[in-house]
Amino acid sequence: MDERLVEFIKRSLESGYDINRIKQALLDAGHDLKIVEEHISHVAKPQQNQKKLREFIKKHVEKGSGMEKIKQDLVNAGHDIEAVEEYISHELMAKKNRKYAMLSLVAVLVIVIAIAGIYYFSASAKKTRLGVDNPEEKVARNQKDIENFNKALLNNDNSSCDMILDVSLKSECQKRFFHNASNEIEEVNMSATRELLNKALIQRNISLCAEIKDYDIKLQCESILGG
Repeated sequence: MDERLVEFIKRSLESGYDINRIKQALLDAGHDLKIVEEHISHVAKPQQNQKKLREFIKKHVEKGSGMEKIKQDLVNAGHDIEAVEEYISHELMAKKNRKYAMLSLVAVLVIVIAIAGIYYFSASAKKTRLGVDNPEEKVARNQKDIENFNKALLNNDNSSCDMILDVSLKSECQKRFFHNASNEIEEVNMSATRELLNKALIQRNISLCAEIKDYDIKLQCESILGG
């Protein structure tokens, strides 16, 4: 075997190059096809066997198979005992590292969540204390509510009621506008009723009485014109 070719193929495989690409590179460099295939087979086959051996051990370690049984099965299948023991030891160490890594990740997440929880509840408690224990802030808030209440009444603007924080004062503000609106509607209706009554009396048209909404005034209209 040409050691230079063997070393080149090993390094190329370890670097992740595909076998076909390595083969083509050697052919392009002028090497004989048969020689190239022999050297690739010589290097690649043991590596493929090693890969299968590692995968077999990993699979059975994860399944919880006993180490002695795994080792005995592989030795009985013709594998070198030293290689088997080395791969088993390596896989056990890798499994332990994966377990520690997972535990470390869980611990970090627990710590992060705990810190976030402490910060959140501390900030919430601080905010609550400030809202309850700070009389100056409460006085300023009440003063602002009163200003918005007066602004709403003076400017006849009910949108200022929505800016009031105190529930009772906001409700009182909104009631004022509701009451005013109801009075305005009632005045409009009464004005229309009077106009309709006057029109019916002037024209001596009893049919107009039926359009009057107020029941008492309607009866009065019909009584006058029907009498």
